[in-house]
Amino acid sequence: MHHHALVRLYAHVPRRRECAGRTTGGVIAGRWTRHKRDGRQPVSQGAVVATVRRVGAQTSVVDVDGSITAQSESELMNAFTLASSGTTRGVILNFSGLEYMNSTGIGLLVTLLVRANRQQQQMMAFGLNDHYRNIFELTRLNEAIHIYPDEASAVQASEAL
Repeated sequence: MHHHALVRLYAHVPRRRECAGRTTGGVIAGRWTRHKRDGRQPVSQGAVVATVRRVGAQTSVVDVDGSITAQSESELMNAFTLASSGTTRGVILNFSGLEYMNSTGIGLLVTLLVRANRQQQQMMAFGLNDHYRNIFELTRLNEAIHIYPDEASAVQASEAL
């Protein structure tokens, strides 16, 4: 396809500066806002929405909704930074809302794992469907990120650290 055809094809897509300050689902694009009802802090910039919840004295949960790809990097990094702050010993990833993850997404999880290890924190996960559980096993990621059947068991394990 010729370059000019691509320009015409994507002419309807707004440029980043044209979207500055617009809101998406009550969240100012590209900025942290406090969710008024339950204290959760959503991040919404790309293909994923990562919401951070504090669920115990030393445990945070990152609810992942959408796709984990290269476009998800800043959202996941920001969510992890928030989730791993303070007295956090365990960061739990909730993959119940995961729609898609590619190899770059796996790489992002490895980056988060390295950050957690540097901070002497444990990463855990739950909500993986059979397909992604199999990918975690094939890549041996399940040996570093402990997989639990549900949130309650992951929180219990994290609080016991």
